[in-house]
Amino acid sequence: SNDPRLGDGGDTTTASFTLIFEIAGIEVASHLVNVVILLSVLSAANSALYTTSRTLLGLARDGNAPAFLGRVNRFGSPFWAVIFSSLIGFCCVFVSIYR
Repeated sequence: SNDPRLGDGGDTTTASFTLIFEIAGIEVASHLVNVVILLSVLSAANSALYTTSRTLLGLARDGNAPAFLGRVNRFGSPFWAVIFSSLIGFCCVFVSIYR
């Protein structure tokens, strides 16, 4: 608990799980933990993108969003709603970096 790499001063660059594996001498495990965290974040982002695009599709078909968001491609995917959701999501992440 008193390891200086844990970042008492607000620095969150080292996770406690990866630090435990490094102390135990298992370098590969710390990388695996980072991979699991990255995959979890990507999975959550994928789920959010799906939900947002389908919500925009439903809103557009009900007349509560711009009509172009209600169009689907030949596979039934709401292409414009996915693009719009991706752009808004990217803008939110970009703005939060410089907040």
